[in-house]
Amino acid sequence: MSTLLSSCSRNVHSVPANYVFAEDKRIGGDLAAPVCKDIPVIDLSQLVINHGVSEELMHDTMNVLKEFFNMPAEDKAMYYSEDATKAGGHTDATVLTLLQQDVYGLQIFKDGQWLGVEPLPHAFVINISDQLEIISNGKLKSPRHRVVANTSSGRTSLLTHITPSLESIIEPEKMIISASESQMFKSYRFKEYLEIDAANLCNPEGPSTLKAYKLY
Repeated sequence: MSTLLSSCSRNVHSVPANYVFAEDKRIGGDLAAPVCKDIPVIDLSQLVINHGVSEELMHDTMNVLKEFFNMPAEDKAMYYSEDATKAGGHTDATVLTLLQQDVYGLQIFKDGQWLGVEPLPHAFVINISDQLEIISNGKLKSPRHRVVANTSSGRTSLLTHITPSLESIIEPEKMIISASESQMFKSYRFKEYLEIDAANLCNPEGPSTLKAYKLY
C-alpha cells in the first residue's frame, strides 16, 4: 500500500503501469460525449420543509472524503483498492445509488451512445440500480454508466449505495404486474446476486448479472 498513487501524487510525473489498460482492454472510441441537458432535476429542499440536505453538510462531507486520500497508506489500506480493472461500463447491483460529484466524469449509455452527466453544485445524481429494475418488473431501467478521467483536474466523487439486507428475497412486486404481462425476473436472495455480480466484475466482457436473472 505504500505505492498508492494517492500517496505519491505530488511527486509522480507519469501514470503507474498497473493503472494503464492493455490496448485490447481499453474503452473503444472517443471518450468525449455530449452533455445530456434533459436529466430531471429535483430540488429536495422544496419537497418537505427542513428535509433538504444542507449545502454546508454536502461541502463538509466532500472535504472529509478528500482528506481520506491524504491519510497514511496503512490507515486506509482496508478501504482502498489498487485494482484498476473496475472501470468501464456497468450497472449497479444495488437498489439506488446517490452520487455527489464535483468534476465532470460520469457518463450514461442511452439510445446507443454515451451521454455526459453535468455535475451540478450541491446536487445528487440519483441512479436507478438493478434491484429496482427487477422489483418494478422492468418498468424502471438500471442504466449502464461509466466514469472517465480528464487531463486537467482531479475528480473526487462520493457514492452512497442503498441496498436491502443480504437475506432479503428479491422479486418483481406482484401488485404492479398487470394481467397482460408476465413476471420478467426470477426470485433470489440478494446475497446470491452480489456474489454473481462480483464474479462478473472480473469479466467485463461477459453477460450482465441482470440478464442472468431474466426469465425471458
